[in-house]
Amino acid sequence: MGRLTCPRTISLGAYVLGALENGERAELESHLEVCPSCRLELDRLASLPDLLSRLSADEAERLGPGRSAH
Repeated sequence: MGRLTCPRTISLGAYVLGALENGERAELESHLEVCPSCRLELDRLASLPDLLSRLSADEAERLGPGRSAH
């Protein structure tokens, strides 16, 4: 049986990439104060912006949707 997660974890990717509107960001930050599941997932995603910045446009295009770098 998988671990239980909060449905709000969906917004965390956009949060770490800075893609949320101010109101959405503030709401999610308030939620993070009380949701250990989202805090754990946020820690896991924290390196995403750095990893994406290392990927060239050609590499991203070659990988395309649904493909892995491995």
